[in-house]
Amino acid sequence: MSDYLDDYELNNLDFYRKNHGLQLYYNWSGEISWQETPDKPKEKLFSIIGMNATKVFIKPDPEYGEVGYRINREIGLFCNPVTEDILHFWQSPTASQPVPVVHIANRIVQGSVKPKKFVIPKGKGYITSVMEIPLEYPHPLAGDSKYLDYCPGEKFKGVEYFISNTCRPDAVDVPPAKWARDCPWMPWMKLGYGNLANLSSG
Repeated sequence: MSDYLDDYELNNLDFYRKNHGLQLYYNWSGEISWQETPDKPKEKLFSIIGMNATKVFIKPDPEYGEVGYRINREIGLFCNPVTEDILHFWQSPTASQPVPVVHIANRIVQGSVKPKKFVIPKGKGYITSVMEIPLEYPHPLAGDSKYLDYCPGEKFKGVEYFISNTCRPDAVDVPPAKWARDCPWMPWMKLGYGNLANLSSG
């Protein structure tokens, strides 16, 4: 194992240069829990498994010279929290009938990344970054009365958390990247305006 006697500098666009035009695939998994009220403990509702198909590019940019750019397609499947079987129906503790499960299928997620340099100090194999992104926008279902049973409120409010690690080429024991979101229940759960539970996943 290296003692990492010197600082190590790298640019986040190195990844985009190395993989320019390539199709990359990632799989991921996690858990989804809910908390009915702040005074109650979180309860695991689902396991979730997923896959991303990502294409990355280096693109010219008038301000930065060049930026990294990626296009993602993503699928996520809600699973039984115990057996890990893919769910087709789910029943809430307060409902008399189960509802169909609507899995995640994000057709296109895209965006650019501006250049940024990182310095990993001597003695360390990697550094960890935490990004917190608040989310708030009008809920797309709130304007139609027929969706009241599927909509948690006039606005969607949530927070996303991204934890990533920038590492040296020879670094070992680097923790995996993590993602989490705190938000209201999903529309397909059919819990309506009267239920104030929050979901969290990661």
